[in-house]
Order: sequence, then C-alpha cells, then structure tokens
Amino acid sequence: KDDVVFKLSEEMNEEARLAYARLVLFSRLAVEAQGTTTTTNNNNLYTFGELERKDILEFCALCQSTLRLPPVKQHLQSGTPILKSQSTVDPDTNDASAAERFSHIQAVLFKS
Repeated sequence: KDDVVFKLSEEMNEEARLAYARLVLFSRLAVEAQGTTTTTNNNNLYTFGELERKDILEFCALCQSTLRLPPVKQHLQSGTPILKSQSTVDPDTNDASAAERFSHIQAVLFKS
C-alpha cells in the first residue's frame, strides 16, 4: 500500500512540475510575442546578482521539466513554434541547431 501511495505521489509531483514549466515558459513566450517585455521588470533572475545554490537547482529543474513538454520537444527537433499562436516558425531559431534552440528556451526561462 505504501508503494502505491509513493508512486501516485511521484506521478502527481511530476505533473505539477510539468504544469509549472508550461506556465512559466508559455506565459513568458506570450509576453515576448506581444512585444510587451520591459527592462524595468525587476522580477527575474537577471536582477538577483549572485545566485544561491537553491536558485540554480530550481532553474535546472525547471529546464529539465521544460524539455519533457511535447511542444518543446517538437521545437527542439524541427524548429516548429512552441505556442500555437505563433503562426510562423521563429526565424531566429528555425535554422538553429537543437542546442541553440534550447539555449534560447533557457534564456526565456532565465528572464522569467
């Protein structure tokens, strides 16, 4: 019985991580697509200065979760848009390698 509860708990945690990654990535991409990003937003990792170990671990976990999202997998493989609202392929990432596309995703997450 304990094994079943543990397994279900882990599945729920994984779904929560994926939902959080989806929320962060998609909301930031939507803001960037609207062209409403500002340099006055002080609520991102760029403004923290030196990051603590826990901040780095949280960022790495967010990146790992993002890699498991189906739209991100497709984007990394072929450069297709992550958001359905993006009607065309991003010219900055279409011809890029998967590593370059992932670097772009990391930069988007880092700004969040």
